[in-house]
Amino acid sequence: MMNKKYKREYKESQPVLAICYDFDRTLSPDDMQAQGYIQSVGYDVGSFWKKSNGLAEANDMDQNLAYMY
Repeated sequence: MMNKKYKREYKESQPVLAICYDFDRTLSPDDMQAQGYIQSVGYDVGSFWKKSNGLAEANDMDQNLAYMY
């Protein structure tokens, strides 16, 4: 087994922080749209998804495209 030692090099004077999030119900119980977008367009979350999913089903659409429409 090779035993290499690595020297940590820095490009910035301050550490760089990345924030990652996942809203496809893998880690979060809700979709990201339910975190303010749906409310900002004047809908109740449940009513929005009912209407969006109904649109998708009635028009043989992808559910993601239906909510964006």
